[in-house]
Amino acid sequence: MMGMKFWIMIIIFFFMVDANGGGKEYNKNAYNALCDLLQASVRKWDEVMGRKKTDTLRKALRITIFGSKGSEDLDALRRGLPEDYKKGGADRNLLCGQQYRDYNGLNQPRWSGYSGLHDLFCLCTPGESGWPINVSGNTLCGQENSALEGGMKGWYKNTGGEVKVEKTWNTVTEKCLRGRGDTKGLKDALTTFMGELCTKNSCWVRKNSYQLGEGIPTTWSACDGTSSVGVCVAYYNATNPMPWWSSLKEAINADEQEQKKREKEEQKKKEVQKREESRKQENTELPQGPRTAALRSATLEVKEADQNNPENISYPLETLEEASGAIIAQPCSWLLNAIFL
Repeated sequence: MMGMKFWIMIIIFFFMVDANGGGKEYNKNAYNALCDLLQASVRKWDEVMGRKKTDTLRKALRITIFGSKGSEDLDALRRGLPEDYKKGGADRNLLCGQQYRDYNGLNQPRWSGYSGLHDLFCLCTPGESGWPINVSGNTLCGQENSALEGGMKGWYKNTGGEVKVEKTWNTVTEKCLRGRGDTKGLKDALTTFMGELCTKNSCWVRKNSYQLGEGIPTTWSACDGTSSVGVCVAYYNATNPMPWWSSLKEAINADEQEQKKREKEEQKKKEVQKREESRKQENTELPQGPRTAALRSATLEVKEADQNNPENISYPLETLEEASGAIIAQPCSWLLNAIFL
C-alpha cells in the first residue's frame, strides 16, 4: 500500500512540474503571424513608397513599419535599438499596455499599437527577471534564454535588462524587417494576424480592447512583463489613435477598390485603342484595282461623249484659226454659181 502511494506521489509531482515548469512555447503563433505581416509590409512598402505621401496604403504601411513619428529609414531600424527604448520612462506597462496619454497624463514616446515593429518588441522581449524564459525549457517567440544572453534579467521597469533588450531587437525583431520568409500576401498576412488577437469574448481582457500574446490584465496594468500580467501587447480599438492594424485593414480594402477602378479604366482604353487600330486596318486593306479601273472607265466615257456630240465638229477649225492667227475666208456664192454654169 505504501508503495502505491509513493508512485502516486511521484506521478503527481511530475505532472505538476510539467504543468507549471518548463517546456512551454510562449507567443510562438502570435510572433509568427506578426513577423509574417511585417515582412509582407516591407515587400509592399518597396512597391508603394514612390507614391504620393497622401496615398492611403502608403500612409498605413508607413505607420505599420515606422510608426507615426518615425522616419522612413529601414536601415536605421535594422542597425539597432531605437533611442526611445533607452530613455528614462521606458516603462513596459506604459509602452506596451496603456492607451496613448492615458497613464497619469504621462507623455509616452511609444504606446501599444504604435507600430507593428514596436508591438513585436513588446511581444518578444523577456520581462521581469527574464520571464518566461527564466524557466528552463521555456521559449519566447521561439527563443530560449541562452540565445538572448543577459542572464535572468529582462524588460520590466525602465532600468535593468539592457543586454536582453538589445539582443531581442537584433535577434528577433530585426529579421522581420528583411521582407523575406513567407511570401504570403499583405491581406492574407493581416487576416492571419488578426486571428491571433484575443478579444473580450474569447479571453480575459478589458472592455473595448484586444490583446496579442499571453497575459491577464488588471484594472490598472496590462502587459507589464510580469509573470502574472504577462508579456504581450494590449490594444484599445475605441479611442484615438487607433492601432496600426486598424488603419492598415481599411487601407488594403480601399486600395483594392482603387486597383479595380484603375484596371477597369485601363481595359476601356485598350478596347478603344483596339477599335481604332481595327478601323485603320480596314481602310488600309481596301482593294486598289477596282478603284483605278473605275476611274479609267469614267474618263473613256467622257471622251466618247465628246466625240459623238455634233456641236464639237467645228472645234478643229476653230483651233486652227486660233492657232495661226489668220482669217479663213468663205468662198463667194457668185463664183460657185459661175463654175457650175
